[in-house]
Amino acid sequence: MRAKISLTLYYLVAGLVLLGGLGDLTITSLLDAQREFLSGGGQHPISPAAERSFLAVLHAMGGGLVGVGASSLCLVHFGIRRGQRWAVVAAVMAIGCAEGANTLGLASLGSPLALVTASYLLLLTIATALALAPSFAFADRR
Repeated sequence: MRAKISLTLYYLVAGLVLLGGLGDLTITSLLDAQREFLSGGGQHPISPAAERSFLAVLHAMGGGLVGVGASSLCLVHFGIRRGQRWAVVAAVMAIGCAEGANTLGLASLGSPLALVTASYLLLLTIATALALAPSFAFADRR
């Protein structure tokens, strides 16, 4: 049962990272938190060049998240599902780094979306704890 829950959470997190990256790629204008940050709290106008640059960086990060999400889905399906622990380590490293950076970036802007990406990290931590926790099956045999 624990393995099924863990596997489901890994699939969920990898899929959410992929969808989040696709969402970042579809953004065509600055969000309110981004606009507030770039304008210094509304005190300075944002130049069109700065806005384009910020959107380009956002799209680049979105593309990276799509890659991390897709590769993590492959790791879950072909590695973690078959009990290969190296795949757990690889998925945790990839998702942890990508979503950790995403969470820190969003939090520095004061965006409430930081809580969404932080929840991905929480789900990843729960899945990993379930997947790697020791089994006490030997106690049942006594």
